[in-house]
Amino acid sequence: MSSKGPVMVAAIDFGTMYSGYAFSIIDSSKKGPLTIHLNQAWNAGGHNLLSIKTPTTLLLDSNKQLVAFGYQAENRYTELEMDGKFDGYYYFHRFKLKLFEKESLSTDSELSDIRGKSVPAKDVFASSIRFLKQHLISSLSRQGVDVADFGIQWVLTVPSIWSDSAKQFIRQCAAGIQNDSLVVSLESEAASIFCHHISSNLSVGTNTGVLSSKKGTQYMVVDIGGGTSDITALENIGKNKLKEICRACGADCGGIAVDNAFYTMFMDIVGQAVIDDLISSSPTAHLDLFREFECVKRSLTPEQTGKVTMSIPFLTLTQICEKHHHNDFVSLLKASKYNQQMTIVNDKLRLEVDLLKLLFKPTTDKIVNLIKDKLREIQNKKAINVILVGGFSESLIVQHAIKTSIPSHHIIVPNEATLAVLKGAVIFGTDPNVIVSRVVRHTYGFQVSNDFDPKLHEFHRQVEVDELELCEKVFEKFMVINSTVSLGQKIKETFTTTKKFQELHYLPLFTSTKKEPGYTDDKTCKHAGNVVVRIPNPTEKYRDIDVTICFGHTELQIEAVDVESGNMCQTTFEYV
Repeated sequence: MSSKGPVMVAAIDFGTMYSGYAFSIIDSSKKGPLTIHLNQAWNAGGHNLLSIKTPTTLLLDSNKQLVAFGYQAENRYTELEMDGKFDGYYYFHRFKLKLFEKESLSTDSELSDIRGKSVPAKDVFASSIRFLKQHLISSLSRQGVDVADFGIQWVLTVPSIWSDSAKQFIRQCAAGIQNDSLVVSLESEAASIFCHHISSNLSVGTNTGVLSSKKGTQYMVVDIGGGTSDITALENIGKNKLKEICRACGADCGGIAVDNAFYTMFMDIVGQAVIDDLISSSPTAHLDLFREFECVKRSLTPEQTGKVTMSIPFLTLTQICEKHHHNDFVSLLKASKYNQQMTIVNDKLRLEVDLLKLLFKPTTDKIVNLIKDKLREIQNKKAINVILVGGFSESLIVQHAIKTSIPSHHIIVPNEATLAVLKGAVIFGTDPNVIVSRVVRHTYGFQVSNDFDPKLHEFHRQVEVDELELCEKVFEKFMVINSTVSLGQKIKETFTTTKKFQELHYLPLFTSTKKEPGYTDDKTCKHAGNVVVRIPNPTEKYRDIDVTICFGHTELQIEAVDVESGNMCQTTFEYV
């Protein structure tokens, strides 16, 4: 970061389905937190429409180098398929959700493209972030604004339920941004900050709720995106500051879950072999099918009845169905359990609205249960407003399901629900200390080997090391789940090296959903990563190292000091 400080805050909202960026000049942000500029120049393909966000879609060449991102990637891949030249390319879409699904991450983690070809996950995310960053800088340059990279405070948004290793992974993917010029913003928190700054007349349906800016006001923000639904609950404590009142939660119940239900239904009709062949031989036809369903999904309303019509790649489907089943698509549809609810008319698919609504139900039920569970945790829950943000929150089916299931609360949808995370991230970048305390989502501890105590330890864990009787895989906790931590709250632990002339000291960091997990191989525990401490000027002496863990921020901050010399140790975090 420049010694003069940043002149601009720029936020990248890297979404599961759509991505975009926004920025604010520091001087203008002092006049009002909502002086935020959005990119208006994403060209939405052949429709000649301009869009504020672009699809999270990436196209790489045979050397795994960036060809295009967003709408350009979609259009370019379509052209390559029409010319029969797409075999050497890698096409990724909706790949962010894969990071949530992975139990562990490493530098060797890979992602599969639409046709099953693998690329290192880090390369996929890094190429996408690099493109969005450069697109902003180039856009400013065309407008005559010359902002050096070091003059920008960058903000990257991530789901609130992402693990510490996933946050570290995404930070490392932003290698083109200096570490001290980058902050990570949690998406539902960013949306909460945005909602804190907007005024009244936020409505859903015919009900209007007013979000009070008074001290003591509590509200819950439900960020319903493409991949996940995340919940954060905050209280206004005055002086433009907020505190978290329960730990953030979430699940994979975003808009894509409804797409997956449609996919499963379609697979029931034609079989997995047809779907696989469609993806392999005509990937754009497969993508077009789900783009069309996305339009149907967005337009559906609670009071709607009858049937809806959607375009499908009818000719391509028929050819592939005949290849695998010796029957055309119409025959397979008539033989399926959906033959009374789906028909083909003039190469179009006609579906009963009630069938489509059933596709929503498992997802909306899961979202409603998440909200209800959190409301039960919060004091003063009768007065709390529930604010819906994120792209999928604009679905009237989703809004209706939440409103009817939770009638005792105001259900509020801001006018800019899809931009709440993006704009809130910019505001967060101008004041990263706006949330002064958070609730810890896990119990944290290091894996250690302690002196064996038969009164405390299980006998099968007893091991002998250098003539010492030790208990291995002990969960040495230093922070308990559901603890409230203030911004910058520090915990100090002291560790001793185990070898002479030891250069590196590894501290395996674990998390658990239990308060007292005991051992790191408990089923509730996850290996978050390794804290690696470089010992300065190692000697034959065993060295004591003070490790300080700083809580209260969006990411864990860890530093270490050599006790004997008082010198800072180089400390890194290895995600696993």
